Amino acid sequence: MWAGCACGPPLFWRASRPAMPFCTVRGTITGRSGLQFAVAAIIYARLYRSGIAAFRGATMDVRTVCLGLLTRGDATGYEIKKQFEESGYRHFAEASFGSIYPALGRLTVDGLVSVRDEPQEKRPDRKVYSITEAGRTRFLDALMMPLADDRHRSPFAFAMLFSHLLPDTRVRALLDSYIADKESVLARMEAGKSAAKTAGEQFVNGLGRTIYAAIIDYLRAHRVALQPCAREAAE
Repeated sequence: MWAGCACGPPLFWRASRPAMPFCTVRGTITGRSGLQFAVAAIIYARLYRSGIAAFRGATMDVRTVCLGLLTRGDATGYEIKKQFEESGYRHFAEASFGSIYPALGRLTVDGLVSVRDEPQEKRPDRKVYSITEAGRTRFLDALMMPLADDRHRSPFAFAMLFSHLLPDTRVRALLDSYIADKESVLARMEAGKSAAKTAGEQFVNGLGRTIYAAIIDYLRAHRVALQPCAREAAE
């Protein structure tokens, strides 16, 4: 329930929180009103799901990814946001200014990050964040934990699931748009290939390029199966 929420429980709570036995909650809701019962049931269900998620592995939340970025060098909140937008970090966690700054604030309070003010000419001082030794240790501890399964939600794939109900023009437009978008992402990855310095960066860049190239190849090869007009012409 805390995924992507910077104001949630302490870092890595999901990976260490045990599932609550039903008997524990059941004993607290006996005899209460229907509304109180419903609220207690919702709380239990969420805690239970958190326990299941912990069993499956820890996820990379915004604070964890911010720590990882800061191991590469000091940065402002704006620079961290640009990394999410332009360097592919959005594949690891969803982030916006509304989640990054609270995450950095919490990391600072916890002593995992330090912050200093740097003066700028004719502009307000900018806040520059640095990872502390405690933050580096916490980040490495996170990487040593079991990882959660990858998540991929695709509105495009959902629409294609019901493509037989859509007009041919709509299916064609969705396919063209989706292929163009993936080609754009692949082009950015190709352009950033030379910037990958460490073996890990090169590996992840290559993995991403391989995945997107495979998606594009599949769409081009099989789109005819979803378009009646194109399929008739091919036959």
